[in-house]
Amino acid sequence: MSQHESPLAGENRAFALDIIARIEANTGMSLRSLFEGDRSAAEIRKQVFEQVVNYIDSRQENEAPDAEWPLAGQRLDARQLLLAATGSTINVTPNIAVTEYNYNILKGYRGRAIHEYVKGVTNGLALLNDKMTAGEAAATIIGSGIAAFAAAMIVATAKALYQKVAFRAAVVMGVKAMGKMSVVVGVAVLIVTELLLYLMIQNKKVFLGMVYNNSNLSLVVRDWRKGTDGSNSGDLFMSTGSMTTFMLTHMTERLDSPEVQVKSKLDVGDPADNLIMAGIFCAEKNFGFNGTEGAMVLGNYSATPGPSWPRFAFVFACPYVQNNGVNAQIDTAAPEVSAKSYFDQLYNSRGQSVTKTSGDYTFSAYCADERGGEAVAIAMLDKKV
Repeated sequence: MSQHESPLAGENRAFALDIIARIEANTGMSLRSLFEGDRSAAEIRKQVFEQVVNYIDSRQENEAPDAEWPLAGQRLDARQLLLAATGSTINVTPNIAVTEYNYNILKGYRGRAIHEYVKGVTNGLALLNDKMTAGEAAATIIGSGIAAFAAAMIVATAKALYQKVAFRAAVVMGVKAMGKMSVVVGVAVLIVTELLLYLMIQNKKVFLGMVYNNSNLSLVVRDWRKGTDGSNSGDLFMSTGSMTTFMLTHMTERLDSPEVQVKSKLDVGDPADNLIMAGIFCAEKNFGFNGTEGAMVLGNYSATPGPSWPRFAFVFACPYVQNNGVNAQIDTAAPEVSAKSYFDQLYNSRGQSVTKTSGDYTFSAYCADERGGEAVAIAMLDKKV
């Protein structure tokens, strides 16, 4: 094992192969050859996406509405549904949601516990198959440690919880809002793919990040597409490597609603069941002897950045030789403070754990992997009630 290979690499690979075999058996997709070849993570994502689109499309012909799936039978544009109709070549992942009860547990995770959480979500979502009832799917999703994923499921679940529907029944209603089980499975496969890339692509400088938003702000990274390959013209900056998939969701279940990176917290009345969203991103190295390093600035969707609105900077690094790490900052500086400026300011003081507080906000980040070519981190924004 090289000094910069994760000690968990072999264990992670065996686990990932089991997950891939399960998805193949459940869906008929051919995935193992994609992950075991010499393809980049971006190439793997592209081919998995095409298989998911074909999977959803091929099942539409035989679907009709019934008591279990009243919205089935409607012809869907799978690419638009999966947020592919955005004019970007970068893959995107929908938000996931966790209950506030589970979020408070997750806040205490460090190191190996973060790995186990990622594996638990991966394992649970990979169990989904289109022969399940909505109730079986809901139980599986809950068992994975999350409450919902994708805008339609998240919003419908929150509405049901707000109406005092019991938690599991509310998740069932969220699952049904996706229209059909093939859509639930297809979206889950896209999320699982990101987690598998972290678990299986060994020593290739892959950085997986999850950004949790326990605040009343819907967070955006302005002009993020411009910064995926190193441009210094938006609120995403890649010093080395490329952002190959990024978090993106609609603010509501409507496909014409505004796009944000991480939706605001949904207060449903019972603090334990409040839904807290997380976005998932993944970056990887380019060719040559460089790693994967960058910064993003998350701001409020509904306001022009400025002195009255905080901006949350998040630096992430999986260098070629040096230690992996993260850093964070809360700022009320003018909008012209760029993501690159934050990267330059915060890179050298990165570490495994950081917490910054300003006013009502606390922004924390935890990197599970000090060494190794596959790094995972969670960032958490909290606002005082």
